[in-house]
Amino acid sequence: MKKFSTKTWLFCFLILVMALLVFDLYLWNHTKSFLIEEIRQDFRKKIAISEVLLGTNSTQNLDRDTLFQLAREIKKLTSYRTTFIDKDGWVLADSDVPSTELSSVENHLTRPEVQQALRIGYGLDRRKSATIQEKLFYYCEPLRENGRITGFIRLAMFSPEYGSRLKFLTGLIIQSNLFFIFISLVATFFYNRMLGSQLTNFRKSLYAQRDEPGFQKLPRQSLQEFDLLANEINHLGEKLHNFYIDLDNRLQQLLAIFNSLSEGVAAFDREGMVIIHNNKFREIMGLPLDTARKIKYYDWIHFPPIIQDIENFLENNQPIKKRIKFYGDRFIDYQILPLLNHHSALAGFLLTLADVTHLQQLETIRQDFVANVSHEFKTPLTSIRGYAETLLESGGEKKKQREKFLKKIEKQTIHLENLVTDLLQLSRIERKEMEELIKMNPVPVIKKLISEYLPVVAERNLTLHKEIPKFEKKIRIKANPQILQIILTNLINNAIQYNRPGGQIWFRLSVTDTTLRMEIEDNGIGIPADQLERIFERFYRVESARYIFPEGSGLGLSIVKHSAELLSGQVGVESKEEQGSLFWVEIPLLK
Repeated sequence: MKKFSTKTWLFCFLILVMALLVFDLYLWNHTKSFLIEEIRQDFRKKIAISEVLLGTNSTQNLDRDTLFQLAREIKKLTSYRTTFIDKDGWVLADSDVPSTELSSVENHLTRPEVQQALRIGYGLDRRKSATIQEKLFYYCEPLRENGRITGFIRLAMFSPEYGSRLKFLTGLIIQSNLFFIFISLVATFFYNRMLGSQLTNFRKSLYAQRDEPGFQKLPRQSLQEFDLLANEINHLGEKLHNFYIDLDNRLQQLLAIFNSLSEGVAAFDREGMVIIHNNKFREIMGLPLDTARKIKYYDWIHFPPIIQDIENFLENNQPIKKRIKFYGDRFIDYQILPLLNHHSALAGFLLTLADVTHLQQLETIRQDFVANVSHEFKTPLTSIRGYAETLLESGGEKKKQREKFLKKIEKQTIHLENLVTDLLQLSRIERKEMEELIKMNPVPVIKKLISEYLPVVAERNLTLHKEIPKFEKKIRIKANPQILQIILTNLINNAIQYNRPGGQIWFRLSVTDTTLRMEIEDNGIGIPADQLERIFERFYRVESARYIFPEGSGLGLSIVKHSAELLSGQVGVESKEEQGSLFWVEIPLLK
C-alpha cells in the first residue's frame, strides 16, 4: 500500500505567489521612488535657476505682464511650464496662459503640490492638467521674503520617459511572474492529477450516500491516509445513523404528543422569537400554516391583551394567568410561564392557550338560569306569602275577600307548578330522556292535534286555518308523538295567548325532497326586531308578553328549540311588531 506524501503542492504554490508579490512590490516601489526622486532633484535644479532669474524681486512687487515675461524666460531656460502663485493661491502668471485669460483660472491653494509645499517646503504631484489636458509632474516651492511666504513658484513637466520606464518595469515583472508561475503550474499539475483521482473516487463514495435511506460503508482506498480516513468516516457514520434514527423516533413521539394536547402551546426565546408551537395553538389563534419560526411575538400574535401581558412578563418575569374574551363570541384562558433551560436559567417564556368558549357559555347559562329561576320563583312565592299572611291576620272575616285571596294563591301556585313542569320537561329533553325516537308518519298525529285545538281557538274568539295537503306517498321522519305534541302545543299556545280578539291563526304543513316543514302564523302582537335573536333563550320574554300572559314561564320556545334539535331539525321565526309572527320548524325526512 502506497504512503500518502505529507508535502502539499498548495502550500508551495502559495509560498511562491506570496514571495513573488513581496518581491514585485519591493521592486516596483523602490524603482518608482528612485525615478520620482530623480525628477524631484531635476526640478530642484530648475527652481534654483528660476530663483537666480527672479533675484531679490518679490512677486508682490512685479506686475502681471512682467511676471508673465519672467515665466516665459524661465520656460525657455528649463523647458518646464512655469507658474507664479500668490500666497492666497491665485495665479499671478503662467508661461502657457496669457495674462488676459488668468481670470478664468481657478484658485490653486488646494492643489496637492501647493499644500505639500506649505507643510514641508516643497511639493510634488503627478496628475492630468485641467488646462492643457496632459498628465504632468507638478513641483512647487514657496517664495519667501524676510522668512514669510509671499507666494509660490510651480514648475510642470510632461515626462513620457517616466511612463515608459514604468511600463518597462511592469512588463518585466509580469514576464518574470508568468515564468515562475508556469513552472510551478507544470509541477503541480501532475501532483494534482494524482491527488485528484484519489479524491474523486473518495467523493463519489460519499456522494452515493446522499440518496440512500441508511448509511453505506465506504470502500477501501488505495492510499493509506485515505483508507484510514474512510474507516473513521464509516465508524462515525454508523454511530450518527443510529443516533439519528433514535432521535427522529423520539422527536416524532414528542411532536405527536405535543400536537395532541387539547391546549395550544408556543415557546419563545428571551428576545420574543417563536421557537416552536403546536397545531392547537395555531388553530385557536387562527394563524397560517406556513408560519415562520424566526418571527417576533408581536408580529405573529395579533391580539393586543396577550401582547401587553407578554411585555409585562418580560419586564418582571412573573407568571400571568387570565381568562379573556377573544375575537367574536369566543373566550380563551391563557398563561404566560417562564421557560427554563437545563441550568434552571430563564431561556424565554411559554404561552399556553385554551378555548373555553363552551365553558364560558355554560357558566353564563348557569348564572342566567339561577338568576331567572330565582326571579320566576320569587314573584309568585312573594304573592302567596303576602296573601297567606293577610288571611292569617283577618281571621274569619270578609269571606269574599278571603276567597279572592285564596284564588290568587291558587293562581300563583298553578304558575309555579307550570314553571316546574316546564323546567322538568326541558331538562328531560336536554338529557334525551324522552321516549325512544321511531320511524313514523307524522301527518296523522299533526291532524289529530290540530283538531283538538279547534274548540279552544273558537272559545277564544279566534279562527284557526289549517293547510295540510294530501301527500302522494307516506312521509317518514324519526320522532315520536310525544315530542311532536310538545313542539306544536307550545307554538299553538303562543299563537293563542298573544293574539288579538277576532285574530287569525294559520297552520301550514309542507314537504320538500329532504325536509318536513311546519308553520304556525298569527296576526297578534308580534315581536320587536331587536329581540328576535333572544326569544329562544330560557326565561326570555318580550316585555309586552309579560302583561298579556303573566302566567307564562318563558320556557316554551326554548323547549321547542331543544325538541327540534333532538330530531336533528331546526326552528326559526319571522315577525313584525303589531303585525304578527310566523314560527317554523323543519325536520329532516328519512330516505
